[in-house]
Amino acid sequence: MEDKIVIGIVKKGSKVLLIKRQEKEGNLIWAFPGGKIESGENEQEALKREILEETNIRCQPTQKIGERVHPDTQKQLIYWLCKYDKGKINISKMEEIIETRWMSSEDVFKHITSDLFEPVKFYLVRLAAF
Repeated sequence: MEDKIVIGIVKKGSKVLLIKRQEKEGNLIWAFPGGKIESGENEQEALKREILEETNIRCQPTQKIGERVHPDTQKQLIYWLCKYDKGKINISKMEEIIETRWMSSEDVFKHITSDLFEPVKFYLVRLAAF
């Protein structure tokens, strides 16, 4: 079975967390943080672990918003909305990630270089309206 990848849309105020990859994956350079679910983990545990490992940010997954096969990477992705808990951005995986930034919805739309999942796009449009 193909590895499942959990993706976190981490919200802090009116901004969300994005990472910039060291290497492009398809058209994907900027992305939401996340990673593979390891054996024995559920989606929420994997997501909290991956986001903490990648960004030093602690978050709480609050709502699953959907799944899809990514059109560029062909990987099975599971998307979760997450609430920021605590932490300051600190990149520990420099071999994978070269930058991490809190962005407004408008900036996300400018930086994401691949097809945004419709429920994520809808969430970001709503977030921008507030």
